[in-house]
Amino acid sequence: MKRYGAPFVAVLLTCLLATAQAQVQTMSLNELLSHADTASTTLKAARSGIAAGQQELEATRKGTLLPDVRLNASVGYLGNGYGWGRDSSYRFTVPMPHFSTRFGIDARQIIYAGGAPRTSRQQAALGLHLQELAYEQGRQDIRLQLTGLYMDLYRAVLQLQVYDSNIALTKRLIADVQVRQRQGTALRNDLTRYELQLSNLRMQRTRVENDIAILRDQITTTANLPPHLLIEPDSSFLHSVHSLEHSTPLSVQTAEARAEMAGLERTKSHAAMLPYVAIVAQDQLSGPVTIDITPYNINYNYWFVGIAVNYNLSSLWKEHHTVQSLLKKEEQTRLELQTTEQHTKQATQAAILRHNEAVLNLSSKRKNMELAAQNYTLVADRYHNDLALLVDMLDAANTKLSAELDLISARIEVVYRSFVIDYLHGAL
Repeated sequence: MKRYGAPFVAVLLTCLLATAQAQVQTMSLNELLSHADTASTTLKAARSGIAAGQQELEATRKGTLLPDVRLNASVGYLGNGYGWGRDSSYRFTVPMPHFSTRFGIDARQIIYAGGAPRTSRQQAALGLHLQELAYEQGRQDIRLQLTGLYMDLYRAVLQLQVYDSNIALTKRLIADVQVRQRQGTALRNDLTRYELQLSNLRMQRTRVENDIAILRDQITTTANLPPHLLIEPDSSFLHSVHSLEHSTPLSVQTAEARAEMAGLERTKSHAAMLPYVAIVAQDQLSGPVTIDITPYNINYNYWFVGIAVNYNLSSLWKEHHTVQSLLKKEEQTRLELQTTEQHTKQATQAAILRHNEAVLNLSSKRKNMELAAQNYTLVADRYHNDLALLVDMLDAANTKLSAELDLISARIEVVYRSFVIDYLHGAL
């Protein structure tokens, strides 16, 4: 004991300190989701990707709309020239001015390139749009995950209250049975049954407490909340208003953008098979002049303005297969778009049916709860008047407990199904 005493005390103090630092805070579902939108590390990374995409789009716009301007300059030592006959019968040396300079400027503005510059800008804009869609999809995923965790936490908190109420009721009944036992109107076996019922209720309550601790930890991690913060849910989400009009689902928007991107890739590849035309302006200043056998130690300047045409003839047979491949890819993305639309439509219809089913289930559970409460009251009255057996009382109590828990789950299920429909349309 001495050997393990110090570590045990250290662990105990750590647990007590963590408990003391824990802070319970009531937070609505909307507040939780808003915090996750700004604090989630996953969404922060996605926002950085959007910022990079915006810079890439701006760079592409400037790169395709503004002219290309290049400057070149060199200063160096120019060696002497040497020459000799083809049959090596003679050789000579040509003295050179040794100080050499070259300065030049070349400006080009493309006026036609088969649509490649415009396609590049469209690709950059579409790439940014895809990043924005990916961010929004990630945001919706996190929101749905947190919504499910939050509702599970709310359900568990209500279940804890139900168990506390039933435990208190069972304790009162045990006290009543103890009085009856002393009076000789109840058996020890009756008391044992209620004590067993109390033990089961306490065990179930412990499980719910553990569920609450696990759910709080998952919410804290997912929403990137302070680790010492314990979320206490409220019931405001039960009164959420859900719009029946939704925009195009994010999955369909993403599939549409990918199909459009495939079309742009094919267009750009086809543009490589066409010539491009540019306005060219050049100015060159160099010295010495060495274009003659006799060099001239002077500076020479010339300039040029005109139109340049460049046509890569080999692209006619090199790019043909690439274009055909991209046509197949474009067709594939169109088929994937159709598949995504079908799956989304099916998922939406299934979600609506499940929501309607949850509404009917809630109505049924409410009726069950009314009947269970009436039955419990009736059996309790008969039991206290010695007109019902203890087993009837236990059965009525268990039925009432089950009905209370089912009603809680059914009510939350209706709201959750509404949120799922919103999620499928990117409106969560």
